[in-house]
Amino acid sequence: MENGLSAIFIGKLDSTGIIDNLFGNNGFVMNPIWDVQGIRDLTLQTDGKIVAQGYSGDNGNYPLLIMRLNSNGTFDNSFGNNGNVTANAGYTIESGYFNCRTLINPNGKLILVGETYSIYNPYIGNFEVMSLNNNGIIDTTACNQGFHTVDIDTANIDGSFDGA
Repeated sequence: MENGLSAIFIGKLDSTGIIDNLFGNNGFVMNPIWDVQGIRDLTLQTDGKIVAQGYSGDNGNYPLLIMRLNSNGTFDNSFGNNGNVTANAGYTIESGYFNCRTLINPNGKLILVGETYSIYNPYIGNFEVMSLNNNGIIDTTACNQGFHTVDIDTANIDGSFDGA
């Protein structure tokens, strides 16, 4: 995109594999985000809402990005800031996320799991767990104020993390 912006595109196909033109704008949703690094996980909630998790970045800081869409492809304005949440867990600056997964509790809370790493040394990282309330605000009653960190040596990670 122009002016240094990147964008996330999410599309939806119907049951026959054809673009669902009733979803978003002619079957697609675009979310312009500064320096998007990518979506790593899509999760469908039981109410049909779509949760996308990945990371974005600017100036060496790559926070976790969570966006939630309604089943028709509009942004869920009851979640975060117009359907978007960014959060830093573990490394607070100059870090990245990979191997992210989203789990949905029966009470609607989101459990986000994944690995973080330092952009200066990708072999140093953490395993992160973060809990969000249904509205996208960090659930401070879970873990340690909403976060739990386990130090790991990412040189021994083979990329097969499945979030379970």
